[in-house]
Amino acid sequence: MLPELLHQLMLGARGLRRRLSFSLLSMLSLSLGIGASLAMYAVVDAVLLQPLPYARADRLVQVEEVDADGRQMPLAQPNLDDLRARHRGLSALAEYSGGVTTVSSANRAVRTGAYLVGTEFLQVLQVQPVMGSGFGIAGTEPGALVSHRYWKESLGAPANLAGRSVSAFGLTLPIVGVMPESFQFPEGAQLWMDARAIPPSDSRSAHNWSVIARLRDAVSAEQAQADARAIGAALRREHGSDVDLNAFALTDLRAAMVGSVSAALWVLLAGVGFLLLIAATNVTNLFLAQALSRRQELAVRDALGAGSARIAAQFVVESVLLGVGGMLIGLLAAHLALTVFAPMAVDLLPRAQDLELSWRVLGLATIGTLLISFAIGLIAARSGNRVIAAALKEGGRNSSVGRATTRVRQGLVVMQGALTVVLLIGAGLLARSFMELLQQNPGFEPNGALTVSLTLDDQSGAEGDARVVSQLDALISELAAIPGVKAVGGSNGLPLSGDGSNGSFFDEHADFSAHPEPLGYAEFRVASAGYLEAMGMSLLRGRNFEITDRAGAPHVALVSRSLAQSTWPGRDPIGQRLQFGNMDGHLEVLNVVGVVADVHERSIERADHGTVYVNYVQRPARARDFSIVVRGAGDPGSISAAVRQVLANSAPDLPVRFSSLAEVYRDSISRQRFSLNLFSVFAVVALTLAATGLYGLMAFMMGQRRGEIAVRMALGSSPGRVLGHVLSRGIALQMAALAVGLTLALALTRLMSSLLFEVHAYDPVTFASVSALVIVVTVAACWLPAIRAAKVSPRQVLG
Repeated sequence: MLPELLHQLMLGARGLRRRLSFSLLSMLSLSLGIGASLAMYAVVDAVLLQPLPYARADRLVQVEEVDADGRQMPLAQPNLDDLRARHRGLSALAEYSGGVTTVSSANRAVRTGAYLVGTEFLQVLQVQPVMGSGFGIAGTEPGALVSHRYWKESLGAPANLAGRSVSAFGLTLPIVGVMPESFQFPEGAQLWMDARAIPPSDSRSAHNWSVIARLRDAVSAEQAQADARAIGAALRREHGSDVDLNAFALTDLRAAMVGSVSAALWVLLAGVGFLLLIAATNVTNLFLAQALSRRQELAVRDALGAGSARIAAQFVVESVLLGVGGMLIGLLAAHLALTVFAPMAVDLLPRAQDLELSWRVLGLATIGTLLISFAIGLIAARSGNRVIAAALKEGGRNSSVGRATTRVRQGLVVMQGALTVVLLIGAGLLARSFMELLQQNPGFEPNGALTVSLTLDDQSGAEGDARVVSQLDALISELAAIPGVKAVGGSNGLPLSGDGSNGSFFDEHADFSAHPEPLGYAEFRVASAGYLEAMGMSLLRGRNFEITDRAGAPHVALVSRSLAQSTWPGRDPIGQRLQFGNMDGHLEVLNVVGVVADVHERSIERADHGTVYVNYVQRPARARDFSIVVRGAGDPGSISAAVRQVLANSAPDLPVRFSSLAEVYRDSISRQRFSLNLFSVFAVVALTLAATGLYGLMAFMMGQRRGEIAVRMALGSSPGRVLGHVLSRGIALQMAALAVGLTLALALTRLMSSLLFEVHAYDPVTFASVSALVIVVTVAACWLPAIRAAKVSPRQVLG
């Protein structure tokens, strides 16, 4: 058995070497499909399929509040405390809040991920420090945990943590432990500070905490969700309008982490699967053409006793060899693609650090390649045996088998074209959706401005607040003095950046002891007087912040137009008064002095509920993490060096992140752009393969029918009629492919609905555009074979 297999492999390798062009083209086609499929499956495997790297991760859930409109929100502290006390199906709950900020220790400051976390954080994730101890132990003072990377890079990997401390969020805490090197939660976190270090909030409308929890062993997810819903309803009854929740929602933590990315990745995987099928179809077509061109060789081998079984085995061996070759090239391509993509994916995909060509992926690649190769080989073997039978029966004439093989190849071309149409429509829908997204007015001017993100004085209290105001005033003045700078302003959360806070706001006379009904829900921003001009935002009514709006003066606010219209319909918003409840310990009433145009704060795809802007001078505690926007009179690159120099001189010890407002905007739509670009690549490759497949078939058909064409022309048919006849044959094939493809697209594109913005899954413009493109490409693919057919000389062909 083994010697026979080795003999077949040697014969197959020699045969493929003799037909080098065919072999290389086949391997290239397969490598495109296999490489793209491997890379895409590796992404899906890492992000969607693999369990989270925590003990018994299937028992972990994310907890959110759900309001009357179905909007899911982080938890307010009192609601979290009540849920912890009442829910018997959760063994532990841990809150966390934070993000990228300045972290200082050992005379070194860096901007990195830092979070305040609850005392049950380690218990929920069932992880322990590799050095030192955890925090949250009864009777101990609040402490901080650092990541293995931070311990090594920022602390110098000390063997003893005694006397070490770290500062962030206006807190300085002793470092009590170092987490395992592989541990990460949330993504990007390098510091975890004990939330007991800050005073608890008593507001049920200040949604400050993201929460994870662990289900008890005997409790199902459904039962835990039912109990959480009941607790939420009970809190609503007990506290009335003091709470804006209707229920608590529990979501599997892995599903919560991948969020909307899940749909996009499955659609992309389906797209690359179609591409692999198109590549396999293309190679099958090449094999069938080879079977006909080798009819004499196959007939001779059969006559010499090789037998149909051994000849069929030879076709299978050759296809497997080509498949393995294509897989090896595809593996290399997938490895290179992931190497290039992984660093970029960190900001696009959750769990991007886990991207790799794992053994699971390699095993699937091997099995898939063998199955595809066997299928190609068996189809080719069946055609080869027909060629042999026809050759022996007709004395070497091949008209009947040629027609039979041509019909099979026509079917493959139709299948290839149909799958290509589906990919083109998918890419077209994403392109149309992206164009609609770009047409959305974000409410600010992204171009022409630089951004500087920094964290200021980490000392809390009145002294720290005064230093924050002093530092920001000085920085803004120095930046505004740079030649070529048009405006300078800042905020604690730039639009579309994910920063900033939100919550419910109330009437000025709200008595929080009586559970007042909130006026609404809004984004809350602290900003400087120059913020509107620096952002390119419009002041619609009233006035901006003024120099008189200092600490101690009546607190003022600007509100967005949508908030003004929904809160005070038919009334003048100027002079209205509101309060945000006990945010930052402040209960001051805010006097509305201006109305500004709406801005997309959280997402370009949907409108926000509105925004309230407060002067940072009157709320400096919220301005410690601040982003300054510097707008130039021309190209922002012309002032970049000067801006950096000002920061280097004025704040040399502060880690600063420089960017541009255009980058912030582009980053907010980066996932949509990624899906569009990748799907478009699949569609272009598929279209290329389909066009070459159609060209090859038409060239083969015209070669087979040279005699018939010569007779037609000898009987008076003009070259123009021959040209039209050939083109009509190709167009007829692609019309069939188009009909099948459009039918498939109508059935499948609805699965893309969640990825589309302002575009219907059955968008007629996209379907019509793809149909026109297919017809144009069909004519182009058939043109050269048609021209050759029209130039056939009856004298030369018929002798």
